[in-house]
Amino acid sequence: MSRVRFNLKQKLNIYILSAATLIYCAAIGYISYRQKNITYTKSVEIVKGSTREYRNKISDELNSMMETARTMRNIFADHPKYAPEHRDALFDQILYSNPEKNPEILSIGLYWEIRALDPTYKKKNGRIRNICYRADNQMKMQKEVVDTTNNEIKGIYYSRYRD
Repeated sequence: MSRVRFNLKQKLNIYILSAATLIYCAAIGYISYRQKNITYTKSVEIVKGSTREYRNKISDELNSMMETARTMRNIFADHPKYAPEHRDALFDQILYSNPEKNPEILSIGLYWEIRALDPTYKKKNGRIRNICYRADNQMKMQKEVVDTTNNEIKGIYYSRYRD
């Protein structure tokens, strides 16, 4: 077998290039590793900041809507003060005007147990349902009297919200 003999210049070039290649590989590996960690940390910070921002926006919107709901609850809680003919007209106007003035509200409903409005009502069940909603770029009102039976009705409303 023949041995290749390198002269001094070639030997120096091989040793220097090998050492330089190792140093460059180690430096590039270290820089890549550090850059990956920095990028990951900054990405997590950006996502957390964005999540916090949207959480606050959603929370503000929900708080605004809950305040509207509480205000309406307080208005409707005074129903015994009004005569029935005035009460119905007033409450219909409130239902209609609220989503009209607040474009983010798509619909709003008012449910009354008939017994709450008419103490002489003797059936076990009965509700008045007034719903105001957006359809075809206009406000519409739907009024119904439902569940006017004397039967035992099963359902979430009757199992949770009964006396």
